[in-house]
Amino acid sequence: MTDSQTLSDLSKRYKESLPADLRETKSFAWYLEEVYDDPRVTRNAHQRVADMFDHYGTEYDEEEGVVEYRLASEDPLHDGENTFFGRVIHESIHEFVNKVKSGARSLGPERRIKLLLGPVGS
Repeated sequence: MTDSQTLSDLSKRYKESLPADLRETKSFAWYLEEVYDDPRVTRNAHQRVADMFDHYGTEYDEEEGVVEYRLASEDPLHDGENTFFGRVIHESIHEFVNKVKSGARSLGPERRIKLLLGPVGS
């Protein structure tokens, strides 16, 4: 079997695995109607992930001095099976959530002001 046949076969199997309603071609008018009914359909990936963290809430751990996101510290989706422990991991999650929320507000790296310190040419 050649590479192009393999790719074609994989593409065909992928398309068949999608639910029928996702394979339908919709009109732009249909999309505008969906947006009118529920404007949240236009949210980007950053906004959806930020919504997910906001939905489950946060707690501030006084002892550790870190923000704990319930989605990570309690794992409500899998009854605590994937709970994260430790200051370092919660700091990393906090940094990740900050980046996601910046993206949700369209404050990506291209929109940030960078403060460069030091002598010229360093």
